[in-house]
Amino acid sequence: MWIMVILFGAIFAAACLVLKETRGSYILSQRAMRLTKETGRLHAAPVRRLHCSLISPSRNVLTSSTRVDGLQGDTERAELRTMITQSISRPLVYLTTEPIVGAISVWVGA
Repeated sequence: MWIMVILFGAIFAAACLVLKETRGSYILSQRAMRLTKETGRLHAAPVRRLHCSLISPSRNVLTSSTRVDGLQGDTERAELRTMITQSISRPLVYLTTEPIVGAISVWVGA
């Protein structure tokens, strides 16, 4: 048993050191920061959602108070309580609303 724990720890540590980040928003944010540093010009990763209050209705452009220095995820982080609630509630919602998830859960649990 202990050999499995030691092997898993070693493999996990190696994976953390060797594998690169694959989340698209993180990669774009890092690329934008690198380009800004290299060129001296502001490069902004695209913002996924714009709130209607940020768009000027008369000109259909962003207002001057709009912040575009990175992804929305870079500036807005969910609270820990919200993340925990979502992590617990989402699987329960899938379990109760998706028949295939319930069927596989019963099959694996039996």
